[in-house]
Amino acid sequence: MVTIILALGLLAWAILLWQQGNATTGDVVLICTLGLSVLHATRDLAVALVDITQHVARLSKRWRRSWCRTSCATIRKRRR
Repeated sequence: MVTIILALGLLAWAILLWQQGNATTGDVVLICTLGLSVLHATRDLAVALVDITQHVARLSKRWRRSWCRTSCATIRKRRR
């Protein structure tokens, strides 16, 4: 949400500069492209973080299962 507001603010700022004559059409296009690139990059980052979180959860779950099996087997052998 914050990145959307920042991108829209960047676009408004570019248009304001263009209206005042302080920026060219190419500058506005470049700024719009930069804003869209930032939005795509933050989306990709969010997706990657969700994937990492899911992989870590799966890995810890498997590790706990395997650790419990080996630990429980060792404890049972010692009791006998």
